[in-house]
Amino acid sequence: MFSGVVIQCAVIVGAQFWAPAFLEHVRARLATLDNLQLFSIIGILFISTLAEEITFRAFFQERLAWFVGTPIAILTAAFLFGMMHLSDGALWIAMLDIALVIFDGVLYGIIFARGKNVLTAWLAHFLADVTGILFLLYWIP
Repeated sequence: MFSGVVIQCAVIVGAQFWAPAFLEHVRARLATLDNLQLFSIIGILFISTLAEEITFRAFFQERLAWFVGTPIAILTAAFLFGMMHLSDGALWIAMLDIALVIFDGVLYGIIFARGKNVLTAWLAHFLADVTGILFLLYWIP
């Protein structure tokens, strides 16, 4: 479950050295959070990550698995999850962003498929996003 947290940390620290433009791209997606208190940001993440996991894992992935099997359902739900995070920017940066979100979606999809529990996938997603936000807004200049 904590693999998402480790991946977030590795991506952010790695991007700081090898792709700082990527970090600026992700920070731009978070611009609406700049004037909020940390407690409010965590509340927003609490609700948004739960909604995403219910939508993409408990609804799309679970239903798709009935028809196409679990591996294809995980990949399809992860792709849709990634496309939902599409944003403006340089093509290579936007593609890297989407690829990493799809990778996260596969990870959360596997967690959901193994336990059939959306709360476990949600907790992994929530902890990873909180870690990423803390790094981007408070710890990485």
